[in-house]
Amino acid sequence: MNSAYEEIAAAYEAQAAADARLAAVFRELAKTETVSAETPKKKATTKTKPTESLPAKAEETPQPTAKPAVSLEDVRRVLAQKSVEGHTEEVRALIERFGAKKLSDLGSECYEPLLMEAEGIGNGK
Repeated sequence: MNSAYEEIAAAYEAQAAADARLAAVFRELAKTETVSAETPKKKATTKTKPTESLPAKAEETPQPTAKPAVSLEDVRRVLAQKSVEGHTEEVRALIERFGAKKLSDLGSECYEPLLMEAEGIGNGK
């Protein structure tokens, strides 16, 4: 029984030492990430005159913002409004043109084109 206790104590000490080494590694990693994360900010605030021979950096050009995906709720809301406005048959026909008997049968890839067509219902389009 004493031997089992000694083995458990040794395993605990080994685990504690491994945990301490791992914590040290993570502290060092955090320091390097902090330095590298701050470096671009410092460079961005420094004003330098660009030379004509150097191409513009890709990160300096504004990136277009991604359009949020159309959700089932978005489509359902528009179709419900069109139905309330008296266009229930057109709404049903539109859903059937996309190959479904009901809106919930459609896949998310159909939501945006269906929504675009639905917005034209009742607008003379």
